[in-house]
Amino acid sequence: MNAAPSVDKLPESIGAVIGAEPAVAVRLKRGMVLRDILSSPEWAEDWARQSDPTLKRLFACLLLRFGSTAFEEEKGAVEALKDGLHTGAEWRAGLARLRRAGVLFAIRKTWGDRLYYVPTDMAAVWQRLLLPANAEPLAAIESADVVPRPAPYRPTLALKLLSAWAFIGRKGLPLTAKGAISKPAAEKLASVMKIASEELAPLGLVYPQHDQQPAASALAVDLGLVTGVLKRMDGAIAVDAAGAAAWTANPIAFADAVLHRRILERYAASDPARHMAASAIADCRPDAWYRELEIARIGVRPIDVEVWLDLLAAFGWAEWGTIGNEGVFRLTVPLDISVFAAAEDETEPFHVQPDGEIYVPPGVGLAERWALEELAEPVSADRVYVYRLTKSAAERAYENGWPLERVRSFLERGSGMPVPGPVEDALRDWLRNLGKIRLEEAVLLRTDSAETASWLLEDAEIAGKLAERLGDRDFLVSRDALKGLEARLAKTGFKPSKPPAAPAEGTAASETADRNEASTEPGWIYCGTVLSFYEPDRSVVSDSELFPGLEQVPAAWFRKPGAYHATTRQELIRRAIGWRTALQLGDDEAEPDLFVPHSIDTHADSWEVRGRWKAREDQAGRGADTYETVSLPADRFGLVKIVLPQWDSPSVP
Repeated sequence: MNAAPSVDKLPESIGAVIGAEPAVAVRLKRGMVLRDILSSPEWAEDWARQSDPTLKRLFACLLLRFGSTAFEEEKGAVEALKDGLHTGAEWRAGLARLRRAGVLFAIRKTWGDRLYYVPTDMAAVWQRLLLPANAEPLAAIESADVVPRPAPYRPTLALKLLSAWAFIGRKGLPLTAKGAISKPAAEKLASVMKIASEELAPLGLVYPQHDQQPAASALAVDLGLVTGVLKRMDGAIAVDAAGAAAWTANPIAFADAVLHRRILERYAASDPARHMAASAIADCRPDAWYRELEIARIGVRPIDVEVWLDLLAAFGWAEWGTIGNEGVFRLTVPLDISVFAAAEDETEPFHVQPDGEIYVPPGVGLAERWALEELAEPVSADRVYVYRLTKSAAERAYENGWPLERVRSFLERGSGMPVPGPVEDALRDWLRNLGKIRLEEAVLLRTDSAETASWLLEDAEIAGKLAERLGDRDFLVSRDALKGLEARLAKTGFKPSKPPAAPAEGTAASETADRNEASTEPGWIYCGTVLSFYEPDRSVVSDSELFPGLEQVPAAWFRKPGAYHATTRQELIRRAIGWRTALQLGDDEAEPDLFVPHSIDTHADSWEVRGRWKAREDQAGRGADTYETVSLPADRFGLVKIVLPQWDSPSVP
């Protein structure tokens, strides 16, 4: 779930706690609202700059292991404590602080278990701040030695989808009685996409009739629905004209960046390591070569990087190469949506040939390409797309609102040249007789006599809903007026004895839905990161929950190392064990020895403490399991204090 809907579901008490955080409070005073603040990269940068290293290190560990997938507290603790740098107390306090800051959100399952998650749209932001790859492009002299991997040209995903959605607009996409895409239609749609199912396997797509339909068709439908280009109908998937117009107004490069973000948030988010690798790759500059291993340095496996780069290559977004024995890659388009300061329209013209073929160079925009999909037959999709004007395509275009003058005007405007004479002659010949005859759907209203028919015409409301009189006793009624006419006839006592059948065509499930919310509506593919059906957690973590009995413990136990009686020392150590926190042994030093106690073993005349030494930052990565459990005798605790993690009680107005 993204940040904005997560904030919308927050209980008021939790929102008040988050609003008191310095990086949030200053923005609230400027007039920003909480949902916008917690979606803001600028707020995230401020938080990262102001937070202490321990908290950021804990969060980075969670991000690498869980990404934006929900996790239980205990599972998170296992991951966070692996490196030996943290104690259980630091973990619990850190979790509460991250939630209080608005970085982490909490929900509850139906049976009460608490889950935590990072909003999906913020995961990439946090990766750049806390797990930066800092990848450097190859120098020019090195780039000259790169051997690109031979591969055929592949249009970018924005262009593939445009062709697929236009295909749906021309042919329709019927659904079966069970709500799945019909198999023949799915296979035809996949052939337009030109992406093999095995290439999409890393996304792990789950959708209706998964075993019987190509993944490419499901991807096209899902992205069409969430971008608003497609809509669900009764028994079909269809093009939404307004949604298509809005989408094709985007520059191609911007559309590709939007699609990349959708793919990152909807599909990659279910695999945390791949999600982080994908986010790090997107931060690379296009048209520059990078070493694959530089991405893996954030903490993911090289295979996660390779698999994602393969997918980007299938989408026309990346190319592979080698330098020596090392794998390198480069992006062919910018994938970071934040680099687009303002949308700029492509202006390159297409070229209309006298034989009716139209050559479309790379710089032609989406809107012009969409119109060509409506006007002509697609011939080939390469760096230069080719379309052909045909009689059948012209007739289809006419039925969709393209009369001769509109076709001519578009071709001249898009090419910057007059329409070639042979093309205009052909268009005129194909379209000259269209529109002179048309078929319309209507309902026949039949009366028993001319007298009854005349009486109907005396009622002004009924007469206004009758389209045309046929003979003495019959009328044509348009379908738009049918419902109102039936109601009026029933009021006058002339309820029709046999109501007309409902239209066969599918009708839009909701024509009035807010198009701006299209991206939040369910798509076609099951998105494993949907958490909206869980209830938000309403509890605010308190001191007593983090450190039970804290108010009963002498402040001196935390202030500085002290020498205590054996009984007092044991009580102090048991407190530390219960809170799963560390003890400082000896005087205050620049880097004091910290010991994490697990248990006290008593003997007849002595006692000892079992536990492990707390790792320092320069020892990170060895793993907590490599820090052997040791036993320290009582005299090692001559000077001792409890070390509690940083924690300030939340203030709730």
